[in-house]
Amino acid sequence: MYILTTREMKDAEQFADEHGISYLTLMENAGNAISSRLERAFLTEKSGAPINRRVVVLCGSGNNGGDGFVIAARLAKRGCRVTTVLCGGEPATPESAEMYRRMQEQGLVPLRLFDRRAEVSAALATAELVIDAVFGTGFHGTLSLALQDLFAEVSVLPAVKLAVDIPSGVGENGVAAGAFAADLTYVPAALKKAHILSAAKPYCGRLQVVPIGIPDEAFLGIPPRVLIDRETALSLLPRRAADSHKGTHGTLLTVAGSRCYPGASLLAALAALRSGVGLCRVATIERNIPALCGQIPEAVWLPLAENSEGGIAAESWHTLKTVVHDSSAVLFGCGMTHGEDTGRLLDRLLQTELPLVIDADGINVLAEHIDSIGSAAPRILTPHIGEMSRLIGKPVSELKADPMACAAAFAKRYGVTLVLKDAVTVVAAPDGRVFAHLGGNAGMARGGSGDALAGIIASLLAQGMEATDAAVCGVYLHGAAGDAAAAENGLAGMLPTDLIAALPRVFLSLGR
Repeated sequence: MYILTTREMKDAEQFADEHGISYLTLMENAGNAISSRLERAFLTEKSGAPINRRVVVLCGSGNNGGDGFVIAARLAKRGCRVTTVLCGGEPATPESAEMYRRMQEQGLVPLRLFDRRAEVSAALATAELVIDAVFGTGFHGTLSLALQDLFAEVSVLPAVKLAVDIPSGVGENGVAAGAFAADLTYVPAALKKAHILSAAKPYCGRLQVVPIGIPDEAFLGIPPRVLIDRETALSLLPRRAADSHKGTHGTLLTVAGSRCYPGASLLAALAALRSGVGLCRVATIERNIPALCGQIPEAVWLPLAENSEGGIAAESWHTLKTVVHDSSAVLFGCGMTHGEDTGRLLDRLLQTELPLVIDADGINVLAEHIDSIGSAAPRILTPHIGEMSRLIGKPVSELKADPMACAAAFAKRYGVTLVLKDAVTVVAAPDGRVFAHLGGNAGMARGGSGDALAGIIASLLAQGMEATDAAVCGVYLHGAAGDAAAAENGLAGMLPTDLIAALPRVFLSLGR
């Protein structure tokens, strides 16, 4: 599924217009496609009988408002009691003006927000569905106080709130104060970069893309930005061969944990095993093993020397090197200290040609000599937004403004796969491909979730998946398991161990 900039979307629409699919046709297609989705989701009983709901459509003066006029006319023809509100004056584009004329021909007389504010409030008070078609993805700047007041009024209503293309007030430059908060956003043709900003996630609700007739050729040449979803995971995850054995599915070495964070090694290893790796060796300080090994009897434990900080001592390399080259992949950094010993161990691993996942304290020590990361061997880095800020010396606000561009530039420069973790997680490949994941939930925002993600990705890498494919599938599996855990335990009550326990159900749902 494509993810476009506002400019790229305009270019695609222009391509369609030049090839016989006019702007007016695209607007009509968008309005009708969204109306059809609404009819199935909100306006029809299970028996098939129609439900004539009270609907308020908030329309701007641009083409987003034109989509709203098409929807209003279609729903009114279907029998809904529709009130249309002009929120920005008369239609200002030829296409919007034409759809406005057609709507009025059906007898729909709009309310003007600034002239009939009390009537607008009365209509909203009884509305069962409120549709925001005021601004599109080209929005920038600030919302007027009048629109902020209107959207605040809508926000407390029990009605279902729908945005057309994107909630008004959300744009590529961020989210304006008082933006419309939708339960659901129907997006014509393709997702836009504004949709995948972490700040936009609470406003967009569930995102559904609706086709509007733009030919696939219109998207040729657009940088490869792809949504990570179920279909993406299904296309990449291999099936488990019936005649396989544990050696077929790889051996993962996890170097993780410390005196203060013993659970990190446990979570990473458990997630790795739940994700299908044939054998998982857990290398951690010796004092932690008696308390942990009984919780994962399937793991092989490798005791390491401890330094004065409670982390893994650099001298442990003598023990690690005996198993490193028997491993299909290595996971390094979960719950370790970020002192000199950790840096020295990472340097040793970077000199090997093994596929390597670097997480947490591994990333923290890498920040001091990032140029050493270069290698022909697969390297996956999994920083959260704060770690990424330290890694490249840029403020978090700058990273959040365009995470896809930031991740892509880093991955290309250093030849690695980057997993940039935030409310929206971005995966960037060294060849320029970028992926974004909108799943997951706020219940996953707690210590240990990152260890689980690193374990899943490392497990897939050890099983032979290409690095970027492993990262993409790992991010999907992690998010889907987090959503399953939240559904069962709630956002406040779920734990990373619940997420890991949900992984088998996610694999089952994928037929894997």
